[in-house]
Amino acid sequence: MNLQPLTPMPSTAIYEASKPNFIVPPGDFARWDMAHLVVMPEHLSIRRYYFEIVKLYYKVTLRPQMVMRALRKYPIKENVMLTIGANKVMWQYIRRIIKGKP
Repeated sequence: MNLQPLTPMPSTAIYEASKPNFIVPPGDFARWDMAHLVVMPEHLSIRRYYFEIVKLYYKVTLRPQMVMRALRKYPIKENVMLTIGANKVMWQYIRRIIKGKP
């Protein structure tokens, strides 16, 4: 499961509609990576947006059914690797919450 900020792609209708709300210049390729917030949310601050992503991610991935499914589907080593990877991603979002920047 992967949750990430909306990243409008060039030549799409949503890209054109979102242009006035870009908070990251389109040429800043390091941050147009589908992990950084590039369009200012209408009703949330940047910090709150990332907080909601973290909250939803943990709410979905740590549900007992999801945990049990992963444990049945994948060997322990893969589960450990998935957990480590997920935590690295979450720490990236937590750092953005602290900084309050995309």
